[in-house]
Amino acid sequence: MANILPQFDDQLTQYCLDYLDKWDVHLLTSSPIKAIKPERVVYSNNDTNKELEAGTIIWTTGVSGSHVIGESGFSEKRGRVMVNDDLTDPDHNNIYIIGDVAAVMDKESERPYPTTGQISLQMGEHAAKNIMQQAKGEATKNFTFKNLGSVASIGNTHAFGYVGSTGVKGYPASFMKKMIMNRSLLKTGGLKEVMAKGRFDLYH
Repeated sequence: MANILPQFDDQLTQYCLDYLDKWDVHLLTSSPIKAIKPERVVYSNNDTNKELEAGTIIWTTGVSGSHVIGESGFSEKRGRVMVNDDLTDPDHNNIYIIGDVAAVMDKESERPYPTTGQISLQMGEHAAKNIMQQAKGEATKNFTFKNLGSVASIGNTHAFGYVGSTGVKGYPASFMKKMIMNRSLLKTGGLKEVMAKGRFDLYH
């Protein structure tokens, strides 16, 4: 991509870039990866292939869907199904597809929403309500994503993002990031899950 973190404004993005620069992290934008070879990354820059040498290569390319979706006969792309507005499969109105294997279109950006725990939890609750509607012979309702904010970590005590529509950065954002993670654990697995996997390292 030409830039990183398009979901954040310029000020928050620059905050992240400044910290990465302090930690000697160097970014290559507009440089799609073409191949991974032993101790080499081949990428393109200005239509010219170049290589980076590295003893250790770590590939982190985001969240993808599951191969199970395609193998189960659903119409998918990269393991995700573009679901109907009520979260049902386009070909089966009695099957709901939610979470990382579902693509929900953001009508404003005309791109699918990012696959986050926040949207997955909301999709699960909405699908459950629609199933109850169907069981009573009533019409389902369209899903509307209510964005409560988004926070990204850079290190253990630094983060940046939005809580609601308010921009936050530094330690307060790191604190919020850990609280958001704990809330997700509480909603999916209860108090036992929070105690087992929760983030309580709030001051270091």
